[in-house]
Order: sequence, then C-alpha cells, then structure tokens
Amino acid sequence: MEIIEPSGIAPPAANYSHAIRCGDLLFLAGEVGLEPDGSLRVGDVRAQTRRVIANIEAILDAAGFTLGDVVQTTAYLVDLEDFQAFDEVYTELFGDHSPARATVRADLVRPEFLVEIQAIAARG
Repeated sequence: MEIIEPSGIAPPAANYSHAIRCGDLLFLAGEVGLEPDGSLRVGDVRAQTRRVIANIEAILDAAGFTLGDVVQTTAYLVDLEDFQAFDEVYTELFGDHSPARATVRADLVRPEFLVEIQAIAARG
C-alpha cells in the first residue's frame, strides 16, 4: 500500500489521505472544490465541479494514472437541482470515458461545498 499526497492541491483537512494505491488500484478520497492554497473555488456547482475534477486529475497524475483509468465515481451533491449543471461539466471533462457512477444528495462537511466526488481507478 502507498499513500498518495500530491503537491499542487490543498492538503487533507482531517485524518485521511487523498489517495491510497494498492497494487493496480487507486482509491481516491472524496475531493471538494478547494484551490491549491486551501481556499474554496468561488462560484456555482459548475465551477466547483471543474476544481474537483482538476484535483482528482492531480492525484491521478501523482500516482501515474489518468482520468481514463477511473472505473467508478461517487458524486455527492448538496442540491439535486444542480445535477444537470454538474453532469454537463463532468461529461465535458471525462469526455468519451464514462466510469460507473452513483450520484446522491448529501450534506457535506462544510455548507459552502456544493459537490464532492470520490473515485476508484485501475490499471490493466
């Protein structure tokens, strides 16, 4: 097992790792729209989704993976009315790659967070 803590994104704010590599699998923690300096990405769910996926890409890159290696995501939205806007950005950034996904309404750890995404990536 290897802990992945990339530079270029905000460090964890509690007792967790951004990702754990276990063999050919990479398990990513729920990522939110924090900028590298730890400030929140200002804007709506679209802006936060862009930042979340940029953070996911940074973690994947640090572990030698890409968005194309993501096999499953779970997306947490504070308001399901944001689903369409979230899905449009998600689809744009993932392109033709469509990992298995669950999307649920959830209360997130800070009220200003609108979206959180966790992921699993695999090689081979």
